[in-house]
Amino acid sequence: MGKVIYLLFFFLLAVFFLLAGIFFYLKDKTATPDPVITINDIRKMQERGAWVQFPSEREPHLLSATIRPRDLLKVELLKLSGSSLYSVPPWFKRLTNLRCLNLSKNNLDADNDLLETLRAMPKLDVLNLSNNSLFKFKLSQDISFTPVWQVLNLGELYLRDTQGTAKNYGSLATLRALQTLDLSNNRIGDDVAILKLNKLYVLDTLNLSHNRLTQFPGQYLPMSQLRELDVSHNNLTKISYFEMRQLEVFYLQGNGAVSMVDDYSDPFCLPKLRLLLYDSGSKIPQELIDRFDKVQEDNGIITAELASVEKPPVEKPRYIIDRNGTVTDRSTRLMWKRCPEGLSGVNCGNGVEKSPVEKPRYIIDRNGTVTDRSTRLMWKRCPEGLSGVHCGNGVEKPPVEKPRYIIDRNGTVTDRSTRLMWKRCPEGLSGVNCENGNANTYTWDYAIQHFRGGSSYAGYSDWRMPTIDELRELVYCSNGTGVNNTCGCKYRSRDPTINIQVFPNTPSSVHWSASPYTTPYTRGAWGVYFNDGCAAGYARDVKYTVRLVRDN
Repeated sequence: MGKVIYLLFFFLLAVFFLLAGIFFYLKDKTATPDPVITINDIRKMQERGAWVQFPSEREPHLLSATIRPRDLLKVELLKLSGSSLYSVPPWFKRLTNLRCLNLSKNNLDADNDLLETLRAMPKLDVLNLSNNSLFKFKLSQDISFTPVWQVLNLGELYLRDTQGTAKNYGSLATLRALQTLDLSNNRIGDDVAILKLNKLYVLDTLNLSHNRLTQFPGQYLPMSQLRELDVSHNNLTKISYFEMRQLEVFYLQGNGAVSMVDDYSDPFCLPKLRLLLYDSGSKIPQELIDRFDKVQEDNGIITAELASVEKPPVEKPRYIIDRNGTVTDRSTRLMWKRCPEGLSGVNCGNGVEKSPVEKPRYIIDRNGTVTDRSTRLMWKRCPEGLSGVHCGNGVEKPPVEKPRYIIDRNGTVTDRSTRLMWKRCPEGLSGVNCENGNANTYTWDYAIQHFRGGSSYAGYSDWRMPTIDELRELVYCSNGTGVNNTCGCKYRSRDPTINIQVFPNTPSSVHWSASPYTTPYTRGAWGVYFNDGCAAGYARDVKYTVRLVRDN
């Protein structure tokens, strides 16, 4: 009997280990592997106009399609603004070295993929998700970003026009290093307390405009250190008293007639205020208004400002020295070892410095290629037409320059240099050479509204008005002098100042851009006068020509 029990015990033990082995085998087989970055992924990013910056670089630049996938993992800055992204690629989670991420002006939704991706980027310092309808759909309206803020340590956060409520954004109290926050054009209402902004002790720039506020949320804000506060275009009626000794810029316009309590007449209140905007009819203490050098009204908005020269801000030191022997450069966001190799100690006084072994910049390969270490680009060693070890064979071919514009039969023109697709004719004209019809003219406000939803043409439904920078790219000076900054062609140049072989029958008139031209004193919009190529601000109620463009 004892022998049977003994054998039964070992049999059950063997079955247990067998089942455990099968379980772990199946778990490994079904586990989701880490997403892989492919050459095709990089090509798609390059086509979408991605800008990047790597640790050894001082300025961002367009992503090169020749970069190796493993090198992309080192990127510190990534800008994919206006790239028609509907979701973040799975491999974004591997970009754990990112310090700056700009995904603004896309079509992203606040789903779990986006939140998990951001949680995988603990080094982020700047995050821009503006102009994405993150919380437009019902499935995302219960999403909260609080778990993301608990992982990140941001210095700048931009969430303009993301259609979220205070519950969607959640508590930001864990973002202790946050200095700039833009929450404008959302649905926060009077739930500012949920955000816990009064726990952000270094926040100095805050934008809460267009948020349906009915009460001034001073008790929920870090009023003592704010330098710029924008609560414009809400439903405020009264500005209660709060200590705002560091405030320099205060936007109140768009609320209607607001009332500031008499306590703001104290000369020691708002001592650093240099710019105040409010609506006509507002009740502002006269003693406060008298402090300003210049007060004027324009279209119902009153601007009060100091004409004196602004004092330069206190500049923070460029380098942060840490006790662990490292130095952080604020301007490049790079961390350096304080001592050269071979030296150590508080002042690097111990040891003997090692002479660095400098690697050659270029690596010459037998296959006829040269790799540049500094740019990570691979070059053909010989010019086109030449070959051999020393490029002594053959005859060098002159480079064939591709034309800048590609003219399509469907009435569109593609600009190789900017990757934009233009309608060949202004609105109202048609035909092969734009010979049919008359050019339509519009006021700027009407044109912005009329073309906001995207116009349909040549099989595309995303035509829009160009920005002023995009429109200025079309200026062409026939005298060959080149464009002179904002004011067009130097000396005398044939009008219209545009390539008429590409854009025939273009009126020599002002063409509207989508860029507003707004100062405290004027309210206009940018346009380009194709008689001389000048870009300038024009009154919005005058009718001018429009030429549409789309992102190709």
